[in-house]
Amino acid sequence: MNHIVLAGRYELLDKIGEGGMAEVYRAVDLVLKRNVAVKLLKQQFVGDQEFITNFGNEAQSAASLNHPNVVNIFDVGKEEIDERTLYYIVMEYIDGRTLKSVIEDEAPMDDERTVRLAAQIAQALKAAHANHIIHRDIKPQNILINEDDEVKVTDFGIAKISTSSTITYTSSILGTVHYISPEQAKGKFIDEKSDLYSLGVVMYELATGNVPFDGENAVAIAISHIQHELIPPKDLNPSLSEGLNHIIVKALEKETATRYQSADEMLRDLREYKTLEIKETEAPADQTTVIPVIKDTPEPDQQDEPQPPSPPRSIYQRTANQPPIAEERPDFFRRVVLPVLLTLFLVGGGFLVIRGILASSENTPATESRSVEIPTLLGKTLPEAQVLAEANGFVIEISEEVYSQEYSEGEILEQSVNPGQSIQRGETVLVKVSLGQELTTVPDLLNLSLADAEARLRTDNLEMGEHRTGYSDTYNEGTVMRQNPEYGERVPVGTAVSVTVSQGRQVEEISMPDLRTNSQLQAIRTLQDLNLRVGQVDSEHSDTYANNTVMRQSVAPGTVVDPQTTIDLVVSLGPAPTEPPATEPPQTEPEQTEPVSDVEYVIPIHPPAQEEGATSYQVHIVRVDGENEEDIRNEPYNYADGTQTIRIMDKPGLSFELYINGNFVRTITH
Repeated sequence: MNHIVLAGRYELLDKIGEGGMAEVYRAVDLVLKRNVAVKLLKQQFVGDQEFITNFGNEAQSAASLNHPNVVNIFDVGKEEIDERTLYYIVMEYIDGRTLKSVIEDEAPMDDERTVRLAAQIAQALKAAHANHIIHRDIKPQNILINEDDEVKVTDFGIAKISTSSTITYTSSILGTVHYISPEQAKGKFIDEKSDLYSLGVVMYELATGNVPFDGENAVAIAISHIQHELIPPKDLNPSLSEGLNHIIVKALEKETATRYQSADEMLRDLREYKTLEIKETEAPADQTTVIPVIKDTPEPDQQDEPQPPSPPRSIYQRTANQPPIAEERPDFFRRVVLPVLLTLFLVGGGFLVIRGILASSENTPATESRSVEIPTLLGKTLPEAQVLAEANGFVIEISEEVYSQEYSEGEILEQSVNPGQSIQRGETVLVKVSLGQELTTVPDLLNLSLADAEARLRTDNLEMGEHRTGYSDTYNEGTVMRQNPEYGERVPVGTAVSVTVSQGRQVEEISMPDLRTNSQLQAIRTLQDLNLRVGQVDSEHSDTYANNTVMRQSVAPGTVVDPQTTIDLVVSLGPAPTEPPATEPPQTEPEQTEPVSDVEYVIPIHPPAQEEGATSYQVHIVRVDGENEEDIRNEPYNYADGTQTIRIMDKPGLSFELYINGNFVRTITH
């Protein structure tokens, strides 16, 4: 690429690698002045959301790992350049080569180096598995080696791929079939033990220079992983230690239960491979032996015709108690052994396979031998269906890929020839493959009314789910305040989206207390504690209520009110004064006491914030003499008069409490 700079800092230099869905470039970080590797999603995949998701998954998976044996991820992004959309991942640049290149040049390797490299790969897998990440594509091509023989595992982006842009995806995935586990070949659930199997294949190749299973095509290799016995690596490399041979064989167990259960377990054995105790067991009667390669003998009428050389076959094993293969029966493998092996792998079509293969070797009419009966392909993945097609002698071709609620992604949901019908050998069966459930993006329902939200969901082929209510200080009453799934999530068509509808701001309900008989000061404090406002305070004489106690309130006790409700009070002045009878006061000598000088108490009155329409405010002053309280002033003041000062001459030692509009302001002392 000519002078492309991503994000204003990553200048692409030269291409250093290419994979199934991406190209890798050496680049320079113009900000940090260092070399980096930039992986670009291939242009044919930029319109495919599945590939974009997988590409992003790689960045997320690797970025969540911080391990010396995992390639570091520095940045991820998307950029429009020259009307092209470029999805990229910026990662650590490794100055080295792939482990595949090292194997081709240097395998078989000695025990020490094999263990050293394998242990580093296992450490990387341990870190990934601890973060619940399954690599799924461990192979030498995805492992980088620097000059110090240090391992860096890369390519965390493999996932199920089946989209309209990649009808021939199966061949690209099966390109790494040499390293897949039996459960991967069957399309079944995979976990950490699948990665460990793949690591076992890599170790086998390190120790011997060969992969454990090979064949004429991807389907044959997949079958070998599933059903062929493993040739111990020590048979190919006699210098291999017993301990390391045992580790590799255990990693390549076909059953996950007898394989290494964790990277930790494998690492323990690798550390102790020289002294690893291997339990010796008595060889059973059916101890395995190798079946020699058997060449087909041409029919008598074909003896004189030149025959093309037969392609090499995979080496496999059989049990020792099987009868020897007679020289005069050279077609025994083709007619008997192979169909038996295939029946162990094929599901739902094995009987037809055996019958078809056996029929082809009998003296039946030519038209009958070329006819094959089609097994059911429904519900099978393409790799599984290709195995059936290979065994039965017909060809599979994808006619269409469609969404399906019933079939999982990658499964066949329709075939052009019904099961049980016959076609000529070599003819094509068209199949429709499921893209899985059709997905749609959840719309933003926040701030919409319930009716509008429901209409929006119908537009996007979604349904309204459960709707609840809740209080909110942000969302208006009657509008959606929460949704699940959230806006922007990708969900199957028809998914129900639940919402929470706002009831508006939550209002606290207050039960009005009975303030009667309380002192005015006590009543004011009670109202303030309840977040209620004191309104007009009037005074009246009363023969029932003591002086300075509340005798009436504007809201009856027990009434439920809102916060900040204004409450008016009427405070008793005590009984009304009466005229005393006119009597001559007794003549007494005045008591000689020392005169006490009064002092001045200065009380500044500052008007409070003026509410709309208000012209005055209420000033209330209470005289406090020890435990005695006396209401000495309770009257309105005009805002127009501004700040005022009240001066009171009284004896020393008193205090005066100032209240404005029922709210305590300050205490004044001399």
